[in-house]
Formats: sequence, C-alpha cells, structure tokens
Amino acid sequence: MCGENRILLKEGLNKLKKTPSPWLNALCDVSKIKKENIDVFHLGYILGPRINAAGRVAYAKDSLDIFLTDKKEIALNLASKLQEYNQARKSIELKILQEAESIIERELINDYAFIVYGDNWHPGVLGIVASKLVEKYYRPSFVFSFKDNILKGSARSIESIHLIEVLDKCSELLNLYGGHKKAAGLEIDKENLDKFREKLNFIISNYAKDISFSPTLEIDLNLSFKDISLRLLEEIKKLEPFGEENPKPLFATFGVLKRSDIKKINNHYSLWLTNNNITLEGIFYDKELIDTVLFSDKIDIVYELDYNNYYNAIRLIIKDIRINKDA
Repeated sequence: MCGENRILLKEGLNKLKKTPSPWLNALCDVSKIKKENIDVFHLGYILGPRINAAGRVAYAKDSLDIFLTDKKEIALNLASKLQEYNQARKSIELKILQEAESIIERELINDYAFIVYGDNWHPGVLGIVASKLVEKYYRPSFVFSFKDNILKGSARSIESIHLIEVLDKCSELLNLYGGHKKAAGLEIDKENLDKFREKLNFIISNYAKDISFSPTLEIDLNLSFKDISLRLLEEIKKLEPFGEENPKPLFATFGVLKRSDIKKINNHYSLWLTNNNITLEGIFYDKELIDTVLFSDKIDIVYELDYNNYYNAIRLIIKDIRINKDA
C-alpha cells in the first residue's frame, strides 16, 4: 500500500464517507459501525467479508444488487441477507478449520507444508482456512475439497516461500494451478496426492537451511508509555492508509507491569498495564498469549497504537508478549 495505490485508496475513502450511498449506509447499520469512522480495517475485516460472503456461500447477485439499488429499504434488506451469509460463512469456515487442525495435529505436525482435505468441504472458504492455518502454524498450507477423485483447493504461503515457484516444480502432478507469491488455487487428481505431498515437502525442506519457520515481528520503535500521546496517534494517522508494504507501525515496551486480571470481551482479551506510572488498556486476540501473561506480572510487549472511540482513550493492540528477563 504505497505510491499511487495509497493515494487512490486515501482519496477513495474520503469520497466514500462523503457520498450518499444506500449500500454503505445499510452495511454500516447491520455492522454497527459509523460511516464517518470507516478506514482500511473496516473495508478489509468488517464490510468486505459481508460483501464477499454472498459469493462464497450463496448468490453473488445479492452483493451486486446492493450496490445497484438506490432504495434505502431494499439496501437494508440486502444488507441483512449479507449479514446472514457472513454468519453462515463463519460457521462453515470454523467447522472445516477444526477438522483441518485435527488432521494436522494427528498426522502432519512435522511436515514442512500441510496438505489437508475433506469430502465436499465448501470451496468458498478454503482460502480463508488456509490463511488461518498459516497464521497458526507458519507453514505453507494447502486445503482441498475432495469430490469424484479430484481435489480442488486453495493454498497460502509464508513470506519467504514463493508459492508459484514451488508449484512450478510440481507442475507435472497438477491438473491446473495459478496465483502469486503467497496465494494460489490448484487442482490435482487424488492418485497424485501422495507424490505431490512428498515432492512438496522435499522442495520446501531445502528452504529450511536459510529461513525461519517461525513468524517474526519488525519493531519500528521502543517506546515508554510516557511517550504515548494523542499527538503521536495523530502523526501515525498521517501515514494511513496502511497495508502491504506500508504496515502499521509496531512498538515495543519492556518491563511492563500487569495491573489487572485478563477479561474476555466478545472476541478479544483485555487487561490493564503500567509503565513509568502510566496505565493503559491492552487488548489481544491470540488466546495462546494468555499463559505468558498469567505466568509473570512483568512482561515485554509488542503492539500497535489504537484509539478506543467508545471510551475516548488510547489503547494498545498487543501482537506479542514475553516474560521480562528481570521478572
């Protein structure tokens, strides 16, 4: 998200907020967000999934129709439909993800790449499931739906492994494939799956000498809580919109003291943290971080800065936690 793309998106967002749009008003209404607060996050994680859900689990025409209508009532009805489709998508996705994780933990945990499949797994969510497997295990992941002795699916990769370059080396085993560095779609006959798995793991094992199969975070700046202010948030906001090649700044603070127990609120966890006599709320989404927090009252954290509009206060979106070496 840099150069012309960043400028186009920034101006597009401004235009979107100012232009009367029945579809946008309706989607904001069912999503419970304010139109004037829309940013890249809302497009990618709130509105986008609802628009995409129709094509994934039902009829893409419903997404087209909401853009075309100029009637408020019709837009609201269609937005409610898209909301229902998105809930269905989440349910289907979760079921497949749990089945895929079970296969990995039981049979594949030592592989360099994960290949999982299920009878008639819904093709509309396979890419999302593959992305979540990469996020959890940090291995290239291939997720297929199996029908009539053919596997059709999606693949996602990690930063250091170019997916298409790998698939080019396995092309004789594939019926078709296409994509880019980190994502692909492909089809393979069931009889070729074992050979594909073996060759894929051999190819990716050769990367192991040069790369890490653990995710890394690039910290932009070490901060004390006393350096965190509304002015800093405003300066960061000038760098928006964030995205690929223009990520949101990551900060680190060491020797942070835990000032509260962890609370689960909807889909995230919250606690209060103190550094240099300043106390701020921190939230995180990865439940695997809980054990680290419980084990020690003195921790190091990596985070993004955020403004909580509900409480009118700065908060930390925590990406990683470790026990402080002096704890």
